[in-house]
Amino acid sequence: RRTGMAAEIRIARFLQRINPPGGWTPRRNLQDPLSFRCMPQIGGAFLATLDRVEIALAHGLARCDDNPILLDGRAMTSGASLPLTLALDAQALVLALCHYVRGVLGRILALCREDLSGLPRNLTFDPGRQVAFGAATKLAADLSTAILRESTPASLYQVPVANGFEDEASYLPSIARALRLQCTLLHPLVALEAMAARQAVRLSGATPGGL
Repeated sequence: RRTGMAAEIRIARFLQRINPPGGWTPRRNLQDPLSFRCMPQIGGAFLATLDRVEIALAHGLARCDDNPILLDGRAMTSGASLPLTLALDAQALVLALCHYVRGVLGRILALCREDLSGLPRNLTFDPGRQVAFGAATKLAADLSTAILRESTPASLYQVPVANGFEDEASYLPSIARALRLQCTLLHPLVALEAMAARQAVRLSGATPGGL
């Protein structure tokens, strides 16, 4: 019986496809850290939020936000210039990305811990020299912190302007800037995870199939 959301199932199937059975070293722990175990839930939430933003954006681009609008020859006021649904969905995407980033950092740190991964500390090839990926973990932590810092809900901070007539705003541009910065910082963070994962697979002697 399916117990996951549709987006969670999509992520789980993707992970199963790139991680087929065989070629992996024996398990060292009864359970893996949550950043590994909950990848379908974290990635699924991120994907579902991204889908909602896409729908809201398509609707926002296809409608008229003029104020006033002409309806049957009559001028009527319109609130269509407030894209609040899109702003809130985009803000949810900012938060979902933060959860995804926290998982990325958790996996990097777990791989570098010998008590969790069973591999040499900091994924070093030279026992006794512990630096290896130690510096990379600090960079990953810095990138993650910078991304998480952008999660403050911008849409709640509104100061009435235009003599009090404009007392509501979505602050969508501020949310878009935060999201753009997050995505820029996400690129090197994902690259660090890929490097750590490759090093871990090599150190473990595993020969997995998949992509």
